[in-house]
Amino acid sequence: MTAGCGGGGPRRAARTADGANGQTAGLAPSAAPAADSGTTGATGQGGLPAPLPPDVGGAGLPPVVSRVATSDPVVFVTIDDGWTKDPTVLPFLAAHDIKVTAFLIGKVAVRTSPYWDALLSQGGLVEDHTVTHPFLAHRTLAEQKAEICPPLEDDQRLFGRRPTLFRPPYGSLDRTTVSAAGDCGVSAVVLWDAVVQKGKLRRALRGPLQRGDIILLHWGPGLAGDLRALVGSLAASGLHSALLEDYLGPSPSLISTRGEPPAPASRAR
Repeated sequence: MTAGCGGGGPRRAARTADGANGQTAGLAPSAAPAADSGTTGATGQGGLPAPLPPDVGGAGLPPVVSRVATSDPVVFVTIDDGWTKDPTVLPFLAAHDIKVTAFLIGKVAVRTSPYWDALLSQGGLVEDHTVTHPFLAHRTLAEQKAEICPPLEDDQRLFGRRPTLFRPPYGSLDRTTVSAAGDCGVSAVVLWDAVVQKGKLRRALRGPLQRGDIILLHWGPGLAGDLRALVGSLAASGLHSALLEDYLGPSPSLISTRGEPPAPASRAR
């Protein structure tokens, strides 16, 4: 995958963390720039989940989610960064009816908006992935807001919709990140619990895809092959893709986080 999201392919499988309070652990891109072990919540080596600290969540903060609790036979396809715009990808997504949430780096979205206009025209949505794609953990609140807030305004101007979801690059976040996202007006911080990289699917918990999985891919040179692999996994699991925003509403009860068990979500009507 692209180096843009944690390395060869940002993969972070989020699983419910042990402990109270919580947020989910996240998988990060495997080719991510070697995340120093001190980077809170960063992608683990090989894209394995890195547990989040117990103080990431709290009252009044956006929930941090890595999967959606739902009884519907759906998974959620999210594609990060935006550096590579393969002209074969959008027709493939349309032909296989794959709903996509694109977490775009702000400067990439601004420079190459026509490609993303085409994605939106076939039912995709664009969400926030910072301005420049840095590791966020351990930065000040002002520094993190300077990365998270501007794309919300830019995307509103470019695409006619203000993003409601935010994904931290490399899965790097701390409590300040979640506070900054809330101050910017984001309704949820989205991690992931499955990743497709180099044509292979990996989950935080071993086994085939499960309903509610949030799957991470990247807009990189290998995306077309990863999507073909994903289509095979979807067929084998009897699941299909749905738009994350249709399920991840403003109510934390629809989201899988650490803490009380969430109520199953149904597709928004």
